[in-house]
Amino acid sequence: MNCLVKRDSLLDELSFEELEILESRRHPIFYEKGETIFKEGSVPGNYLCLSSGKVKIVKQIKEGKTKIIDLKKPVESLGFQSLISKSEYDYSAIAIENSQVCSIHKDDFFKVVEKNPKLSLKIIEYLNQLLDKSTNKFLIYSSKNMGSKMSYLLLLLKDFFGVDEENKLLVKLSRKEIADLSDMDISNAIRTLSNLASKNLIKLDNKDIYLENLEALKLLSEKK
Repeated sequence: MNCLVKRDSLLDELSFEELEILESRRHPIFYEKGETIFKEGSVPGNYLCLSSGKVKIVKQIKEGKTKIIDLKKPVESLGFQSLISKSEYDYSAIAIENSQVCSIHKDDFFKVVEKNPKLSLKIIEYLNQLLDKSTNKFLIYSSKNMGSKMSYLLLLLKDFFGVDEENKLLVKLSRKEIADLSDMDISNAIRTLSNLASKNLIKLDNKDIYLENLEALKLLSEKK
């Protein structure tokens, strides 16, 4: 009810009475870096909203192999499609830094949804946005070369997580995570990053990535 980032979430503009319903069985859950928030194949128990930190969404593609398919930041919902469809999670959520999740009992959440048509419309719009995001990502990555893919991803990470005063990305990802997100294998991802660094478009310092030439990255990201 006193959440400072609520205005950016699905729960913005709810009445005091509706917030009281959600508050009655709400509790925060803290996850350390690397902890699993929920596993693929498990059943949603609550409405989950990321209130702080960063989370990666991971899909098992074959036995023992996983692929990152998305990243989440505050105040995005986690596993929302599965909660709405009342089905098992079709992916896992893992904290990539210390994070806090706001957990609201699903019965309380659906009780508010049933009585609030504006919230129902927001949910439909949000689900459409998730579908568009997935479709656009597929179309973009399927039509670009490796340099364009990587440049596009780095700019996406900039817009999503931000940069500091030195243009260092405010998220630290492993080369495997970057490879997954750019739709490459690890060797190609490493080679592409090194190539961008050799052209002074970026600077690499272990997991830190500095965006040295934003204009050049933007031009490269638009190439096929």
